[in-house]
Amino acid sequence: MRRFEGQVVVVIGSATGLGRAMAEEFARQGAQLVLADIDTNKVNEALQSVEALGAQAIAVKTDVMKREYLVALAQATLERFGCVDIVCSNAGVGEYSCSAWEKGDTDLDWVLGVNLYGTAYAVSAFIPIMLKQGQGHFVSTGSNTSLQPIPSMAVYAASKRAVLGYCEALQYDLWNADSAVKVSVICPNKVITDMPDSARNRPQNLAGRTPTAQEIARKTAFLAAGGHTPDEAAKIVLDGIAEQRFYILTNPVDAEQAQAWAAGVRDGHLVRPNYAPPKLGR
Repeated sequence: MRRFEGQVVVVIGSATGLGRAMAEEFARQGAQLVLADIDTNKVNEALQSVEALGAQAIAVKTDVMKREYLVALAQATLERFGCVDIVCSNAGVGEYSCSAWEKGDTDLDWVLGVNLYGTAYAVSAFIPIMLKQGQGHFVSTGSNTSLQPIPSMAVYAASKRAVLGYCEALQYDLWNADSAVKVSVICPNKVITDMPDSARNRPQNLAGRTPTAQEIARKTAFLAAGGHTPDEAAKIVLDGIAEQRFYILTNPVDAEQAQAWAAGVRDGHLVRPNYAPPKLGR
């Protein structure tokens, strides 16, 4: 028995990386799919992939920084399938590595706009539908930095910690409304994706310093050192969704680090991370 047989699943940020791997694994598990991404060429490639796996699916161009795109995505989902069972808000970007005091205004607007506002806009578009249905599952992709930030990625860490807090509050609100709608937050450790090159989709009006080829290569090597492939991570994630876990971790070491962070809160000090990020600079 395939675990997601016949369920309607929306995967936002599904053109590449973890999102595409999740979409393909959902297809193997019998889901009907709505694929959303700002990169129309690559999301159409993902569409062909899930259709080859036997899924009924559509692709919808979606800019998560603009609320109207999420509203249109929800409408397209209902028009094609009549309901929605699972929404995976997976679109995400990361700024170039530098110290917190070197971040610019456009770095804040871009990273928070995609990672946090994109999640909030997806909630506004899809949660009312789920409430009307009486069921549904909203899944947002945070990061292990949602649990413990890392050096040199202050804006990314802030956005992902905010996503976790936002989704925790969302679940509280759903409980207070006596709703059966569930929420999960994926907090993946290193996954080998093209996230280091996410500036390729950065809008011109929020332009900032673009990472050099050397910086992208360093970040890519950092992810590859002990990181999961997208397919490996997707299988772990779908297990967590099927089990309706709120926190979905891909590496148990992050739970241990969260416990160390909580002990530091209790004792009044900040715990220093026990790993080194990629070197700063060009």
